[in-house]
Amino acid sequence: MGLGGTRTSVSLARDEPDLEWVDLRRLAVPVPHPRTRKARSASASRASAASGAPGLADQAATDGELGAAMIAWLRRHPLWVRGTGPRILLVDLDNLRAAPARWAARMQVVLWLARLADHAVLAGQHGAVARAQPHLAQLRAITHAVDDGSDLADHVLLDAAEAVVAPKARTAVISNDGIFVRLAGRGPLTVLSPGLDALSEKLRVAASRVVDLTAVEEAALTRAREGRDYAPT
Repeated sequence: MGLGGTRTSVSLARDEPDLEWVDLRRLAVPVPHPRTRKARSASASRASAASGAPGLADQAATDGELGAAMIAWLRRHPLWVRGTGPRILLVDLDNLRAAPARWAARMQVVLWLARLADHAVLAGQHGAVARAQPHLAQLRAITHAVDDGSDLADHVLLDAAEAVVAPKARTAVISNDGIFVRLAGRGPLTVLSPGLDALSEKLRVAASRVVDLTAVEEAALTRAREGRDYAPT
């Protein structure tokens, strides 16, 4: 299944970035009016701030549970489509910005996905790479830092993908940048979007499947909140 906005996926909208509410019941029932959702989100935010208690996402990340729960979700909903072509993972670290509560969890997911891939490459500006390195020590050899500049990291990732000579390669890109439409003709292209509000429309249309990373986080948090078991890494 896909979470997102393409012809093969379901769109889950986000609200305020501090709580990033997603009502998973939207898959079965009509979506509430956006103003209603925003009012609920604002009310919850005010209540959390007044109490001084950490939000669910903060607590889960602090406990080290969020990354494991996200991986459990991806075990049930594999990122790569079925096939015989090699699995390629491209990670745009510049697009993966997140609050500290979610950053470590996202890096845990990237590390796990890289282990599954036949070819994996990470790239980003020096600041993003430096922030990722403590979490991705095992991936240093395939992590590339670039100078500040438009699309430099994207071109590193594209060059690495195009260097894999294989028909029907299955590519998963963690990015929102439209430049990756170049890979759509090489085989199934899955986009793991760090946030659908910033996803390139042309990439959304070209992708075989779009997965909303924020929705995966919320699904994992809901599962953890309900006390369901998940498989650790």
